[in-house]
Amino acid sequence: MINYSGSWTFSLNWLGWYCLGLPVALILLFVLTNSRNRKAAETRSASKLETDLQQEISRSAASEHSLSWTAPRLPASIIASIWTHRFFANTTQQFAETRRYATTLAAVTWNFNKAAPYIVAAAFMSLRDAGLIRMSMEPRGKVLDSFQRVRIEPTDLARSSSNLSAIEGGLLYASLAFAEKRFGRSTDPPAFSVVREWIHKTQNRPSRWVVEVAVQQGRELGLYEPVVDKRSSFRKLFGGGPKPVYSIPHLAACEDQAVSCVSRWREFGASEPELQQRLITEVAFGIDARQSRS
Repeated sequence: MINYSGSWTFSLNWLGWYCLGLPVALILLFVLTNSRNRKAAETRSASKLETDLQQEISRSAASEHSLSWTAPRLPASIIASIWTHRFFANTTQQFAETRRYATTLAAVTWNFNKAAPYIVAAAFMSLRDAGLIRMSMEPRGKVLDSFQRVRIEPTDLARSSSNLSAIEGGLLYASLAFAEKRFGRSTDPPAFSVVREWIHKTQNRPSRWVVEVAVQQGRELGLYEPVVDKRSSFRKLFGGGPKPVYSIPHLAACEDQAVSCVSRWREFGASEPELQQRLITEVAFGIDARQSRS
């Protein structure tokens, strides 16, 4: 109700508050339902993948014929993109601050493409294992730098490296490029900045972009079935690309590599739990920072 008596006053009765609160409640309900549905779908998808893989591994072991397909060497980023559920299941306990930032990020992104941070974090881990970078934690700053930074330091070997995958190579070159751009550099770039440098374009959905890069390389390595798009022209126009389909026999042939990589991730979390958690969180925020705000 608005009254005029020399000054404006504004008050809301119960109907006004109801009209204001209803849209907010509906939005919150939609976000919560959407998040739960996505989580349930991810769980079903992971369960089906594991069931199909184990059946194929058993079938291959019982078969008298050897596989004609030779498994290529898989980058850690590609393994993390396909077997994300194994990485997530083997992540160590989360620290209080890491949980707080992870919760905030999940709310901002509606838990979209949970695989993306694990893809990039696994790539950083493999780069360090190869001696191409060093990772270290910087003490937590003040208000404007409230979470602990994970510093990325390219080694001398990094400048002479070659034949890296699209994600590992992109992150390594981004760390080198970022360092060269800084005049009078006294500290190494944080993982947050390296990720933003790598995702050099303004992306409407950077998490999806990261996953798509991994899927594309997975296709080149033979881990997905050939794309056969039987959708109508209308669905092709408005529905995005066709959903990728795993080549289960080929994934089964890569099982040893997947087990080894997940074991290394578990070892990383056991020996350096705080660094692993900080890395995942900072990478996730670095990806989201490239979200188009237009």
